[in-house]
Amino acid sequence: MNIVGLREAKTKLTTLGMKAQRGRPALVTRRGRPFFVVVGVEGEDLMDVLVRWDPDFWKDLDARRKKSSRRSIALDRFGRSGTPAAKKRRPRRRR
Repeated sequence: MNIVGLREAKTKLTTLGMKAQRGRPALVTRRGRPFFVVVGVEGEDLMDVLVRWDPDFWKDLDARRKKSSRRSIALDRFGRSGTPAAKKRRPRRRR
């Protein structure tokens, strides 16, 4: 990972971006402390990139998983139609 100061990053942003696309991300520092990271995402789907870098999405996902874990249904209990498979019942015996 390249580590560059903010001033240098301003003048070499295109070069940093091209190196990031080739797998060499850059950490940009401001006053010696990490400020941001340049990461290559060319060729990836826009929605994938937005979701991956959205911290609110991951917080909401974790909260929903914790909330719904008691009501989950195992995948093998679903039928081919996408609805829960009905239990097979025995035929009633006639008296």
